[in-house]
Amino acid sequence: MIHVTKEDIKVGFQRLGIKEGSILGVHSSLSSFGYVEGGANAVLEALFETVGYTGTIVMSTYLLGRPVELTEEDIARGISWKVKRFAFDDLSTPSGMGIIANTFRRHPDVVRWNDPIHSVSAWGKDADVFCQSFKPLVEAGGKILLLGVQMDRCSALHIAEERVQLPENIRKLMKWEVPAELLKVYSPDKWLIGCKGVWGDFLIVQEEAEKLGLIDSTTIGAATVRLFEAKSMVDLYEKLLIENPYRMFGIKDEKAA
Repeated sequence: MIHVTKEDIKVGFQRLGIKEGSILGVHSSLSSFGYVEGGANAVLEALFETVGYTGTIVMSTYLLGRPVELTEEDIARGISWKVKRFAFDDLSTPSGMGIIANTFRRHPDVVRWNDPIHSVSAWGKDADVFCQSFKPLVEAGGKILLLGVQMDRCSALHIAEERVQLPENIRKLMKWEVPAELLKVYSPDKWLIGCKGVWGDFLIVQEEAEKLGLIDSTTIGAATVRLFEAKSMVDLYEKLLIENPYRMFGIKDEKAA
């Protein structure tokens, strides 16, 4: 297994041009690096030391667990996915966003936003503003750093979906409506479940962005690390949604048939 140190991670960040004062939205997978000496704390220390207190780190610390395996009965009922919800208490409330994000939200200098599901945490300059959502990061010209994960983890892209008037049939499918009888089995205060529904394919955005040269990348240990401007990527997704929303949601355009 590849062995990675904090210094290796800092050197990788420097190759990407991350520096003191950078504003970063981070999505991550610790296992993607190989063996990291010091674990999640080493990754966080590398981030903190690189951007400094004049910079800002933002992470999703959503109050959701990892996807739970579906039973045969779930599948027969038409359930596509299910995750457990965590009731927000304080910084001790866990998140299913991975060990780096979970370690981050416990850091004493991290500020966490109280949202029923989409809790975001931030560290550094103006953390109390940046923790409210990913919109402040986009508006401030921040960048997204993907540590060993791909664009499908990029929460900021949902901002583009709010800007565009999507076709009615897509908007209905985005609501992930759940039959009342299933809500009796999976209480909505403890579970989020999906039946028939769609979400945008962010990997298409990644593919188009790579063609346009909008993503810088390097390798740290075994992990592919990507860095890009948040606003440019949200704008690109908005453009793709306007041009062909059906492609982005993987459904057939009935009018074009």
